[in-house]
Amino acid sequence: MPLTEIIGAWLAALLTLSILSFLFKENPAYKAAEHLFVGVSAGYVFSITWWDTVWLNLFGRLFPNYVEAGFEFDALYIIPFILGVFMLFRIIPSLSWMARISIAYIVGMAAGLKFYVYLNSNVLKQIQ
Repeated sequence: MPLTEIIGAWLAALLTLSILSFLFKENPAYKAAEHLFVGVSAGYVFSITWWDTVWLNLFGRLFPNYVEAGFEFDALYIIPFILGVFMLFRIIPSLSWMARISIAYIVGMAAGLKFYVYLNSNVLKQIQ
């Protein structure tokens, strides 16, 4: 068995005991394990989100030859990109009003799709 697997197994066991030590009393070992777990989880989610959402979907669709993602360029992909950038404008107080455009689009699409599903399942099916 490689040394890295042995160290990983011991580390997992120690972190598990550190988390379980919270049952007795909150202590520094629990805090360290909690912070490590949250940090690693956030880093993992960020990296997966970056790869799947930003790299493959955005750059893969805007620059298919560069990324080699198998997509063809379509100018309509720029619209969701702009709406996503508008959502980031919430951070800048003078431009925060632009985020309302994206939120209005999301709410409008959700309401429109819900209305379509309601009509299709509850109204049109009863007519037939």
